[in-house]
Amino acid sequence: MLLLYIGPDPGMKFYEGTPVFAVEVRSENDYGPADEAAIADKRADYFAAGTQVVWDVDLLSDEVIKSYRASDPDHPRIFH
Repeated sequence: MLLLYIGPDPGMKFYEGTPVFAVEVRSENDYGPADEAAIADKRADYFAAGTQVVWDVDLLSDEVIKSYRASDPDHPRIFH
């Protein structure tokens, strides 16, 4: 998971607040109906917390990046 944070540098402590942008890169074990549901739930959690954009990166698909926006979470922009 890659997160983009805007705010003061916390040094060696955890960042406070919600990331603006998150990237979920699938591993070989992230496929199947249960995994799809878990990824969708995680994305919904990010949006509920205030994240604006979440990417789902799937290197095994023709739709390599699905870019979801909080303003329209059911219609991702697809990058091949």
